Amino acid sequence: RSITHNQRTLLKASQEIRNSRFWKKRSHKHGDKATYNMPDVTLQNMEIRVLEQLLDQVGTKLSILDIGCGNGYSTITLASKMRNNYVGVDNCAEAIKVAENNRQQRNVSNLSYLACNAMELPFKDNSFDIVLLKRFLSNLELQDQLTTLTEARRVLKLDGKLVLFDYFTDGYSKLDGIRSVLNLHPLDKPNHSYLLSKGQISQFNMQGLELEKELNFSSTYFFVTRVIYPFFSNEPKYDTLLHKAASVLPSVGRFDVDKCFIFRRVEHE
Repeated sequence: RSITHNQRTLLKASQEIRNSRFWKKRSHKHGDKATYNMPDVTLQNMEIRVLEQLLDQVGTKLSILDIGCGNGYSTITLASKMRNNYVGVDNCAEAIKVAENNRQQRNVSNLSYLACNAMELPFKDNSFDIVLLKRFLSNLELQDQLTTLTEARRVLKLDGKLVLFDYFTDGYSKLDGIRSVLNLHPLDKPNHSYLLSKGQISQFNMQGLELEKELNFSSTYFFVTRVIYPFFSNEPKYDTLLHKAASVLPSVGRFDVDKCFIFRRVEHE
């Protein structure tokens, strides 16, 4: 049964309130720890390693915007190691306060944080060489995803890069198919987010963002930790020796729930 415009608006508002409460609660519970962003810290550190490799390839003294930076765990890790200028933004004021306190305590000078709406970024056009969207887009419904992409493109310089990490449905489907054969329950999905699909990538091109590369970095990790690991333990840990070993193995197959796409800003026709 189709829903009315008013019902859709109410559902969206309800989801936004739920998301806001979810991240505020995590900010109070986890502070500046990596677990604020997600329980799987090993996977998060894999993402950071991928970013470090990408940034090594494109040079230094770049201006980099991290949209949806949360408590700043990834941003401050990058800023502490790499000679670029970073700005982290998030609409959770509590998380930004944690991030800024951590930045000051660690005396990281090439980084700043700002609480703001990703769909109304307070930056001029063509301000950044690179924009990061790390598991942020899936917190938004489709129309808000497109609005955020439009804003990301606006603040990107021509030929600048948008780097997207996020969870995609096809990886979950493949893993759940194998888990079903092995009499394992389907994987729990994030209940605060809208998982992306590969089909949505074509919509990025419509936003003036041209796909340059897809990086399959997590397939082996997800297969080992979500299919093999459950035979050893039912306890949901993410920092075991098995997890750490799987995180450095070559990525093969198409079990990558967490995908990375790199886009280039082009002239919008």
